[in-house]
Amino acid sequence: MSERILRLGTRGSRLALWQAHWVRDAIKERLGREVELVILKTQGDKDQSKPVTQLGGVGVFVKELERALLAEEIDLAVHSLKDLPTDLPEGLCVAAYPVRKSPHECLIVHPEAVDRSAGPIPLVEGATVGTASLRRRALLLERRPDLSVQGIRGNVPTRVDKARTREVDAVMLAAAGIDRLELALEGLERFDLGLEEVLPAPGQGALAIEVREADREAFELLSQLDDAEAREATAAERELLHGIGAGCSVPLGTRAWREEEGLVLDSVLQVNPTDHAQVVLRRARVRAEHAAGAAALALRVLDHKKAETPTLDLAGKRVLVARDPARAAELVEAIERAGARASCYAPTRIEPVAEADPAAALEALPPGSWIGFASANAARQLAARVDLPALAAGQRIAAVGPATARALAEAGLFLDLLAHEGTGGGLAASLLARWGEGRPAVLLPAARGGRLELGEELRSAGCEVTRLELYASQPAPAPAPEELAVDAVLVASPSGARALLASQPQLSAKVVAIGPTTGAALEELGYPPAAVAESPTAAGLLHALAEALGG
Repeated sequence: MSERILRLGTRGSRLALWQAHWVRDAIKERLGREVELVILKTQGDKDQSKPVTQLGGVGVFVKELERALLAEEIDLAVHSLKDLPTDLPEGLCVAAYPVRKSPHECLIVHPEAVDRSAGPIPLVEGATVGTASLRRRALLLERRPDLSVQGIRGNVPTRVDKARTREVDAVMLAAAGIDRLELALEGLERFDLGLEEVLPAPGQGALAIEVREADREAFELLSQLDDAEAREATAAERELLHGIGAGCSVPLGTRAWREEEGLVLDSVLQVNPTDHAQVVLRRARVRAEHAAGAAALALRVLDHKKAETPTLDLAGKRVLVARDPARAAELVEAIERAGARASCYAPTRIEPVAEADPAAALEALPPGSWIGFASANAARQLAARVDLPALAAGQRIAAVGPATARALAEAGLFLDLLAHEGTGGGLAASLLARWGEGRPAVLLPAARGGRLELGEELRSAGCEVTRLELYASQPAPAPAPEELAVDAVLVASPSGARALLASQPQLSAKVVAIGPTTGAALEELGYPPAAVAESPTAAGLLHALAEALGG
């Protein structure tokens, strides 16, 4: 191997130079090679007046470095991994992911804006937080909708100074950047945010060393700096980002790490437009054997493509959504974005089954058993009655569909299997396919009087099944007549159809069903639906409403 001096390309910011010096020193000390730094200016460095998304978003800080690599003006480039697009230019590859710093976030706050009694985000009411990150904006406003989030640009010291001069009350930054620079914070207060509070960007805290694929000498040399743990975790995070397909500016927070049960991936995604004050998030917590499997499962739970709502004109229409308002925020936001006015009415109420003993049922499960959830209500009811993450530790978790999986994520459970169909039979078939010849014990949290097909199919296949009836659905008081003075009623379940419409005189509103099972229930009640949604997503329901209303 020739002893050429390696030319390392870097941006000129303080943080980029720290990273470049760190890699240079590692190459010299561990690999015994000399390195020359080549400082390049990217478009993101040249234009500090515009948000990153207006400068081209994806790769705005790395394109000049990659051009220099391909032109053989440099031999390697060092990037903050979160700035590196998931699709690299042809001819380039990542030789190493060095040891990763903690990916958590921190708030740098002017002392006059601190309120320690405000919880995990210790800011006074109405405080202004500076960040150009759509992800940080979404996660801040989801927890603290009273805050004002202001877009700011600049390197790390420049952004910190904006809090010092009170241009903003606080700035939100990756803790790794503050720590690497050993930045002086005199006159300010620092608050490190837990990873359970604010999920980081994909690859945050990690570095990437990029080289030409054809330069095998550099690749083989630099691959010795690779850290297997950092590579595996960031591979899952970036595979998820790649699957969403919106680049490094997408409002996605995610973190992967390996546990005894497998590689786990915790993710949260904003699914409504970022110019809306109300933030609608979806969460996925999944577990798989490898990075690609974890990312694929998280993509199905987040249901990202189906979260994209069509552009429809329902201006002036009034829609009553027959669903618990606490569970209808995403749908209501989509309906109102189409120009309609939406209101909610919960046609049923959940009553716990007092004699159920969920703690005993969970404690009786042998290690390695499965808990199968056929509805989001079952997940929420079980989580409300026991410390579910503690009692379900060591067990495997399955869900019938993405909405149920997201309810489990909110309850703190990591999902191992998601059925490929949206029915109880689909969950049974998926479980049996996963097990092969094995037949572990299965616990099925359920509603009293609910469907029995899932348990019956598993028992017929030789499984030991315990059905845990946790709750019953009871009709809620009838809505007031003025609540029914709408253009369309969207019915979200067969039980909701029976509770809402069984005692009603003929409605003047069009009735729309969330799916074929609910549509059949409406037919039996004498209210044939004006439209049946092809899928129970916001997009599917909007199309059904438009069909019923002629929009």
